[in-house]
Amino acid sequence: DFICDDLGLVLNSARQSIADVRSLVRWLHQQGCPRIGLFGLSFGGWLTGLLACHEPLLFCAIPGTPIVHMDRGLRELVFCHLLKQKLEQHRLDVSQFDLTAQKPLLAPEHILLLASQYDLFAPAASVEALWHQWNQPEIWRVPHGHISVLFSTNVMGRVCDWTVKTLSKSPTATEQTAARK
Repeated sequence: DFICDDLGLVLNSARQSIADVRSLVRWLHQQGCPRIGLFGLSFGGWLTGLLACHEPLLFCAIPGTPIVHMDRGLRELVFCHLLKQKLEQHRLDVSQFDLTAQKPLLAPEHILLLASQYDLFAPAASVEALWHQWNQPEIWRVPHGHISVLFSTNVMGRVCDWTVKTLSKSPTATEQTAARK
């Protein structure tokens, strides 16, 4: 259970998730994979957003229905009630986990945001705020809820097409220089 009242467990789980993804990205890079993309949904969308801001080996990222404002999620989501109490007791500032407080390392054309119009966990308005803060990358406003977007073969097919198209773009001069090193 990732979200629980054991603050240490929650923080370590988040750290481990980030470390695992970064390890995989580095391994793929070492294996000769020149372009690496991430797609995450919900909490995975938040992790994808964080990694888009801190992992230099990523080429593209698709944060899907991400929890943009972690402080708001902790305040408003019922299943976070016990964790919220623990955070208040320890006075931990969670603003550092807010995606709008981060700047992506990726160019806007290498980011696709998914905003579900009927999402009560990650409201579309918060994804819109992220869209503005991140220099308006491509955003898809889809008629789904928080998780139902994952079951839409139409949306997932379009995500796959976007990923292939983005990963297949001609290399930039910077990429060509880096590949020669």
